[in-house]
Amino acid sequence: MTRIAHRTYQSRRTQYDRIRYALDGQDAMRENAALFLRRPEGLTTAEWENYVRGAPFYPVAESTTRAAVGLCFRKPPSFTVPPRLEPMLRRASYDGNSIEVLSEFLLREIVTVGRVCALLDFPVNEGQLDSLSVPHISTFLAEDIRDWKMGVVGGVKRLTMLRLCEFNEDLEDTGTEQHLVLELDPLLTIRRFHIKRGADGNAIESEVHDPILPTVKGAPLAYIPAIVFSPYNLSPDTEKPPLLDLVDTNIQHFQHSAELAHALWMSSMPTPVVTGSLTEDQKPRAIGPGTIWFLPQGATAQYLSAPSDAHASLRTAIQDTESRMNALGATMILSGQRRQETAETASMRYQNDTSMLLSSITMLEAGLRTLLSWAADWVQPGEVIVEFNRDLISSQIDHNLVKSLLAAVNAGALSRQSFIDALRKGEVIDRSTEDELDLIDEEGGGLSDTILRFPAQQE
Repeated sequence: MTRIAHRTYQSRRTQYDRIRYALDGQDAMRENAALFLRRPEGLTTAEWENYVRGAPFYPVAESTTRAAVGLCFRKPPSFTVPPRLEPMLRRASYDGNSIEVLSEFLLREIVTVGRVCALLDFPVNEGQLDSLSVPHISTFLAEDIRDWKMGVVGGVKRLTMLRLCEFNEDLEDTGTEQHLVLELDPLLTIRRFHIKRGADGNAIESEVHDPILPTVKGAPLAYIPAIVFSPYNLSPDTEKPPLLDLVDTNIQHFQHSAELAHALWMSSMPTPVVTGSLTEDQKPRAIGPGTIWFLPQGATAQYLSAPSDAHASLRTAIQDTESRMNALGATMILSGQRRQETAETASMRYQNDTSMLLSSITMLEAGLRTLLSWAADWVQPGEVIVEFNRDLISSQIDHNLVKSLLAAVNAGALSRQSFIDALRKGEVIDRSTEDELDLIDEEGGGLSDTILRFPAQQE
C-alpha cells in the first residue's frame, strides 16, 4: 500500500476542518451543523432544519484573526533584494500577487491553522531556469501538506521528502488527487502522481510523467526549495493550531446558543391547557380576542408557561463560554488600551500578550528571507533583507511629554538627536533621525553639523 499521508496528518486534519468552518462563518457552520450541534431526540427532518436555522454563530474566530493580522501589518514590511529580483516583489506568488499580499496570506495561515507551505518555483526551458523570468512562490494549505521526511544531508538535518496535494481542475470531480512529490534522491527530483482509492479503500498511485531533475545554472539542486511555516519554527512537523482553543470554545458557544434559541421558541408562547370532560364539539378551535370558549361545568382552563428562571442555566453557560472566548483573545489579540501599571508590569504583559504573534512574525520573516535568498542565488546573488513590523501596539507619544522633552533640550539636558529619536519612536514622525535632520537642514531649519538649533540657542 502506498503511503500518501504522514502518521500525524489525519488527527490534525480534523482540527484544520473545524477552524476552516469557523472562519467561513455562520453559513458554513449551519451547512455542517450535524458535525457540531447536538440533535434533540425526536425532531423530524423539518424540525431539525428549523433548529439549525435558528442557531446563531458569531464570527469570533474571524474577527480575532483580522485583528491579529491587522496589528502585524500596522506598518508595512520592508524588502531589499538584488535589482534583477525586484520584479518578483511585484509578482511574488504563482497567481500574480505582490510580496505584501503573499505575506498577509502566509501570516493569516500561520496564526490560524499554524501551518502553510511556500514552494519556490520558476519557469523552465528544457529543464533550465528561464533567464528572462524570475522565480515565483506557490503556496499550499495545511490540508495539502500530506507527507514529509527529514534526514541528515551534509551533516545538517534537512527536509528530504515533501508530498503536496496540487489542485487540478480536470480532476476536481473525478475522485482523483494529484500529488507533487519532491525528494532528494540524492539530488532534487520532482514527480507527479494521480491518487485513486481502490474498492478496499487503499490508495492506488500512478505516476503521470517522467521524473524531473531541475537544474539552476546547469547544476542540480541539493535541497528542496520549500518552507513549511508554523508559529514556532520552520520544521515540517505538525503543531497544535494557534486558533484551535478559541474555535472549539466558539463551537461550544454555537451549541449553547442553538439550545437556548430552541428552548425559547418552544416555551416563549404560553400554551393553553383545558381540563374536564369535553366533547369533540366543545374543544376550543381558536384563541385570542373575539373568541369565546363555552366549557362544561367543572372544566378548567389555564396557561402552561415556563418559569422565569427556566433558561438560566443555558444563559449562564453562554456567559461562561463568552468569558473564555474573551480570555483566549476573542475580542482582539491585543486590546492596545493604556492601563495604570508600572513600566515593568506593562513590559511583562506586552511580552505575554504578543508572544505568539511576535513568534509568527519571526518565522514569517525568516522563511521569506530564505525563499528570497534562494531566488537570488538562482538569478542574481546579492543582499536580501526582510523586515516586518514588531511594534504591535500604538505608542504615539503624549503631547505633554513632547513639551517636557523640548524643555530638556533647551535646558541642555537632552541632545537634539535624542529628541528626534523620541519623536520617531513615539510615531510622530516615521523617517529616520538622519533623514529628519537632513530635511530640517534643507528647509533652512538652522542645522549646524548634526545639531538641531532650537530658539533658545539662536540668540
